[in-house]
Amino acid sequence: QFAENFTNISILDTESIDKLNDFESEITLKKQNVQSIASITYYDTDGAQQTQADYFLDTREIKAILMPVYDNSWPDTNKNYENVVITYQSGYTSIPEGIDQAGLILIGSMYDQRENHITAVSINSVPLSAEYLLNQYKIHAL
Repeated sequence: QFAENFTNISILDTESIDKLNDFESEITLKKQNVQSIASITYYDTDGAQQTQADYFLDTREIKAILMPVYDNSWPDTNKNYENVVITYQSGYTSIPEGIDQAGLILIGSMYDQRENHITAVSINSVPLSAEYLLNQYKIHAL
């Protein structure tokens, strides 16, 4: 959890859900490190729930972008609150070695400093070695 918060990416393989009021021309998914789309459901203009099967997922950049397939557009919806629901998998299927090593460093540091008081010792919030390892995966705010 610390590594996910520090790097701003999904590390553990996680199912995520984004809810939108309507389709946007390009939908930027909220989580990074997207692996696949499980489903896209929406309510059509008659209020019937539908599944959208035709889409393109662009994961070449930092953020994953979902858009209609070439020369198509998203279907019309009834534009209600949270009308479009996108379910997807994000995170690594196998945690990179650098993140794993940073976790071990953090665990060791927490073990060494497990007391709730400090006696003549300077403690950094994150060991620099763990920070250096995690920085290579960190995504800064766009």
